[in-house]
Amino acid sequence: SSDLMTKNTVLYYLLFTSVGTVLNVALAIAIDNLILKRMAKTMQTLMIIPVFISYAAVQFIVYAFISSDTGLINNALGTNIKFYSNAKLWPWILLVVKIWKDTGYGSVLYMSVLSGIDTSLYEAADIDGANKWQKICHITIPSLIPMITVMLLLSVGNVMRSDTGLFYQVTRNSGILYSTTQVIDSYVLNQIFKNSNFGFTAATSFFQSVVGLLLMLFANFTVRKIAPENALF
Repeated sequence: SSDLMTKNTVLYYLLFTSVGTVLNVALAIAIDNLILKRMAKTMQTLMIIPVFISYAAVQFIVYAFISSDTGLINNALGTNIKFYSNAKLWPWILLVVKIWKDTGYGSVLYMSVLSGIDTSLYEAADIDGANKWQKICHITIPSLIPMITVMLLLSVGNVMRSDTGLFYQVTRNSGILYSTTQVIDSYVLNQIFKNSNFGFTAATSFFQSVVGLLLMLFANFTVRKIAPENALF
């Protein structure tokens, strides 16, 4: 139903955005604090690679892990879990895939901010006897707040949009999983293939754009009232 797919769309946005933001920031801070800076460069390169793998290929990687017959997870655990017919498992499967694909690239933006933090702040904290965790809490994270705010404001515009490749290809468009995996974009794609109803598709896309615009304006208005320096405009 339309209510269900709208609910799925919004809940996945909230799940991916909240978990993704926390992991992006945590990963950026972890790499920034590496003692061996050469290793940091190598890790950055390895983390970005998944972004360039299309979901057409990702679906086969996921299938290799979770298929009921030859899947690596079932073989390792000695189980026979039928992932492709158990809708309740898919929010977590899609979350893991999304994190694996996007977190490395997402953390690069935050690392660029970290590299610009004035080192004298850390030196002053050292003189005051601050440990590493205190420096992260009182210098590093506050320095990242403006970038985090901007990224969240930009993402709010896509609250009604989803990564079609993730929800259509990785799930193999399995009807039995629709209760937890069908979002507005995958529904529209199905309608195009089945009915060629382009008027409905155009109306849906317009609806997504209008809702996204209104939410972004509202979010920016709220930020401007609370912390004007972090607002987009």
